[in-house]
Amino acid sequence: QGAQGAQGAQGAQGAQGANAGASSVVRSVTASQTAQAFCLAGTFAIGGGALVPAGGDPVRDTSPIGGTTSSPAIGWQASHNANTDITAYVICAP
Repeated sequence: QGAQGAQGAQGAQGAQGANAGASSVVRSVTASQTAQAFCLAGTFAIGGGALVPAGGDPVRDTSPIGGTTSSPAIGWQASHNANTDITAYVICAP
């Protein structure tokens, strides 16, 4: 085998790739006593929360809907003891 040749010239720059920036969507649902907000198909819940009107009953529960150690949550739910409105928020991402 002969000696290694000299390094060639640098190639042209490649095309710019797709934007890999994060994208998320917040969805909400308002209902009486218990509200459930779901992600659209192809997206999954990465967080969520709840809101009750000023002076309303405190939030009793706010938690993901679905999800296991091997599958992601698909929504968020929130509830309180009063028979008044509560809003559940879910943050969804692909």
